[in-house]
Amino acid sequence: MYFNRSRIGLLRISHQGRIRCLGKMAQQQPKINRISPLSAEEAKWTELKKIEWTDQTGRNRVWEAAARKTRGKTGIDAVAIAPILRHPNRPPSTLIILQYRPPVEATCVEFPAGLIDEGETPEQAAIRELKEETGYEGKVVDCSPTIVADPGLTTANMQ
Repeated sequence: MYFNRSRIGLLRISHQGRIRCLGKMAQQQPKINRISPLSAEEAKWTELKKIEWTDQTGRNRVWEAAARKTRGKTGIDAVAIAPILRHPNRPPSTLIILQYRPPVEATCVEFPAGLIDEGETPEQAAIRELKEETGYEGKVVDCSPTIVADPGLTTANMQ
């Protein structure tokens, strides 16, 4: 089974709740070596923006946000795939990825996902990312409306 090198592992979860590890898990655990400020000139993927706006009470406000520099003509940055595996003799199951995310210094449980390349449709990106991250080939059955993952675009967390 092929894994994108940034992935920690690939799991299959049956609809009865059984979890199975597919392929080899990474042996070495990732670790943060250094955290330092990033200048606007060095940033390849994001830029900081200052948003000046007026709220519903008429009060002027300022908001700081990060925006992707890579957004293409589709107006959509990335795709996330909710892959459902169907087998004639078994119940359906779902693939999930374990991926280390440096901003939160933790391994996260995620659907396969990735950025849309220039000239790609979201559907094409979904098929490509599924293959790159899991080794599976698939077809797009449905596509959600555009959603936002972190409206404040911060390292905020929740429990």
